[in-house]
Amino acid sequence: MNPRIYKKHAKRAIELLRSHGGWGRDMDSDVFGHDPTEGDHPGCIGALKGTPVIGYMSGYYEPEYEEHCPLDLWLECHYWTYVVPEGFDGNWRDVPKVTLQLRRERISTKAIAPGWRWRGGVATRIKAGHQALQGGAA
Repeated sequence: MNPRIYKKHAKRAIELLRSHGGWGRDMDSDVFGHDPTEGDHPGCIGALKGTPVIGYMSGYYEPEYEEHCPLDLWLECHYWTYVVPEGFDGNWRDVPKVTLQLRRERISTKAIAPGWRWRGGVATRIKAGHQALQGGAA
């Protein structure tokens, strides 16, 4: 993927994860920009400076700082939350195939959580008064 497009998708993935309740970690996480002089981006070799990275401390006896790509975390969150059916028993024939249309929809701005909207490229929560005027959680 083009590094410029990858950076845009990673920034959007951060906002989508935020609107859906985070990235499933019960620990403090840092979101920071990638610096190419310090090594490769965890999700894209040759990523541009400033491409978002999610980092957190992991481990019990010997904690280490882990870095993850927000785009990978969003795609995993979206797959297990919205693609795999509830009550999945391990039979992969029950899981629908990921089509090209689904691949495009999962990173689009329409994948934002109910009760949230886009404001200048940032996901913002809709206030309760505005939600009632719009007829629900639009």
